[in-house]
Amino acid sequence: MMSRRARRTAPAQTAHGSTPRRSRRSEFYDSTDVPTPRHARASELGGEHGMTPKTRRSRRPVLDDDDDAGDPVRRRSRRADLGGDTDAPLRPRRSRRSDASRNAAAVAPHAHRHQSRPSHGPRRKSMPRQEPTNRAFVSSSRTANLLEGSGRSAMDARSIETSGSTVFHDTIENHDVMMAAREPPRTNKTRHLAVPPRNQVNTMKEGRVFAMNGIDNLTLLMEDDTYQPACFSIYLFKTRLDYKTVRAFFEVLVQLYPKYRYVVDFEPYSAHRRDKRRRKQTAEDAERVHRERNEAMKRGNLPPNRGPRMMYSKTLRAGSWLRPAQWRIDEDFHVSENIEVISCEGHGTDEQLFKVAGRFLARHFDYNKPVWEALLVQGLDTADGGKSALMIKIHHCFSDGQGMIQSYHAALTAMSKGMGIKEVQQWVDTSKQKKKSQRKALKPSVFGTISHTCYTIRELYMRRRRSFVYRNMKMKRTPQRLYFHSDGISMDAIKRIREAYSTETMNLTLNDVAIAILARAMAQASRRLSPIGTSSDNRAAIFIPISVRPQGNWDLHNFTTGAMIWLKYPNLDETPVENMLADVHKEMMRLKKSHLPKIWYKLFLYWCRHRVGFLPNYPVTRQLFYRAFSEYHVATNVPGPTEPVKFGRHEAYSYHVLPPSSPGKATMAIGMISYAKDFSLAVSCDDVPEFRDVPHVLCKAFEEAAKVLIQAADHRLANRKESTS
Repeated sequence: MMSRRARRTAPAQTAHGSTPRRSRRSEFYDSTDVPTPRHARASELGGEHGMTPKTRRSRRPVLDDDDDAGDPVRRRSRRADLGGDTDAPLRPRRSRRSDASRNAAAVAPHAHRHQSRPSHGPRRKSMPRQEPTNRAFVSSSRTANLLEGSGRSAMDARSIETSGSTVFHDTIENHDVMMAAREPPRTNKTRHLAVPPRNQVNTMKEGRVFAMNGIDNLTLLMEDDTYQPACFSIYLFKTRLDYKTVRAFFEVLVQLYPKYRYVVDFEPYSAHRRDKRRRKQTAEDAERVHRERNEAMKRGNLPPNRGPRMMYSKTLRAGSWLRPAQWRIDEDFHVSENIEVISCEGHGTDEQLFKVAGRFLARHFDYNKPVWEALLVQGLDTADGGKSALMIKIHHCFSDGQGMIQSYHAALTAMSKGMGIKEVQQWVDTSKQKKKSQRKALKPSVFGTISHTCYTIRELYMRRRRSFVYRNMKMKRTPQRLYFHSDGISMDAIKRIREAYSTETMNLTLNDVAIAILARAMAQASRRLSPIGTSSDNRAAIFIPISVRPQGNWDLHNFTTGAMIWLKYPNLDETPVENMLADVHKEMMRLKKSHLPKIWYKLFLYWCRHRVGFLPNYPVTRQLFYRAFSEYHVATNVPGPTEPVKFGRHEAYSYHVLPPSSPGKATMAIGMISYAKDFSLAVSCDDVPEFRDVPHVLCKAFEEAAKVLIQAADHRLANRKESTS
């Protein structure tokens, strides 16, 4: 009788008695005890198809074999072969293999040739798949850090596919995450880009390498480990915005505005040499270096480039003492390197979205790449029906907020309407010119400039802010941020407020109304959040950014300045609405009568081209400047698109923006924007325990303040109509 080992090693016979030819694949999976290097590699990575290949173990002599369990004669014969006692009674045999293992052993010897994947011996019974409730899939290891504190565990799609784990669910959102994670790093020259409308593309007239202006360089000099000046925007969709649509949009954008492919070069004297050395590289060498670097960054093996730092102030060492930093084109860059994807599997809440937005806003840029980033969040289930969100963050050195917004909204308009970019720009310029011709310009004066300058110095340095401050004033600024935005308020209602309270002596603007609503909301939030028994402020210092961009200028540079205003907190129970609006209008008129914003623009434009002139880098002047930086918040009111924008066939039902905050600690960034028929507020502040409720409370107070002013305006208009009828 043939022993089991002989039966196992003997070749199988065909119907004609010949030995079938064995494939190399079957020889590998029927290999002997020692695992091959391929076995070892598959064991480390988790297998080729989600299962770790099992190597054959050497068998030790056993007295009771599974195959002979039902035949006592064969069992006693096997005992005799192994030197056992044949007269000893046979004990009951407990099989170490399951029924599934016995059934697998009875399969034909060549059945594995007809399977989609090779057999590794008896399979274990698989556990039922469980749907996750607090898991999110991310496209890179750097993206996983954005989920910290959101209540969701991050799973890197790259490691999931490598291990072949069965926890990766086959959903459309996860396919987008996998596509973003596994997309090969190819340059714009080695891949087919999305075609811009009517094939109209632009080139940078400045060349391959050019210097920053003073304000661009200033925004770099202000950045440190706890602060970065970044402009932020978020779009919300009630449909699932897919990764391919986002990638196609940015591919068109970099062709219409090539500056989105430029990187910051901190060393001005060697920037041209680096560009010349890159042009001498062969295409194969450049692509290989680029591919290795991008792969290392996605895996987290290459840390992001945070930029060089000053020894004392720890701010960015941008440029040299006498020359600013440079812009240098990166020919190997493709937009997919700056697009990240998070999939929440249909369970993402508003709170988790806001947490991710705060982390994304606080994360510093990687200066190895262009200084813009996009984050696509899928699988949402928000209270207002949002299913996906797209966040875009751009460093302020790239351009001012107006230039950024009009660049990608012009690209979206051209893509949705099939127009050339030149036609879109001309159409936008014409509409702006009509609105500007209807306004009465107010000329600033020398007296107004002197008055505004003295007023600013007195308020900044003669008073201390008591609301929205750290409990421990000696505590350093935290690098993390919190984020929240309000629901939309009808723009028609905002216009009714202006109509109801405008007079011949007080010609209100929509910006005056928006600032008045903000003043009442900040007073209400300050009262709610101030500890019992403490006194709160009776006014708030606000820095208002002002654009000095020339009409028809579409360049991506900084044409921004600003000035300070002080908003008086109204008495919520006694102050009439017309008094609130009058106080705000007075502050805005003080600003419009002053040359100070233009003086600051000219001064910073030329003075800050040289790092030697950045005074906060020196010990004494640093304390003086940061004393002022900690006193004010930054608030902006942006006129957004009058029609909802579309990314492909996906329409954004909500849109919010944020300006950079002040470099001082405990300061907020407040963004107001009109989008389609709505007007909304977004708030960002430091992530410290005493500020956890500030963004939420301020946004809700903004909605309540708007309702109060709208009701008062409707009542006033109704009385006016009755009196005239």
